[in-house]
Amino acid sequence: MTNNERRDRTPAGNALAMGISLGMVAGAVLGLLVFDNLALGIGIGMCLGITVSTAMGAQATGQRGPAEDERDD
Repeated sequence: MTNNERRDRTPAGNALAMGISLGMVAGAVLGLLVFDNLALGIGIGMCLGITVSTAMGAQATGQRGPAEDERDD
């Protein structure tokens, strides 16, 4: 098993896939109910899903952002 195959099976990779799919579903519902435009809702939902899942994946792996690194100094 190569290093790339191991990396794809991490919880962070699963969180991103889950965030995209749930964001698209939630965005489709939001787009139809609020904007009356399915494509706009899917785009907004996917952006929010990627953002939230990336944050959750970083939290799960214990990665820190640049702002947190500066606080330790």
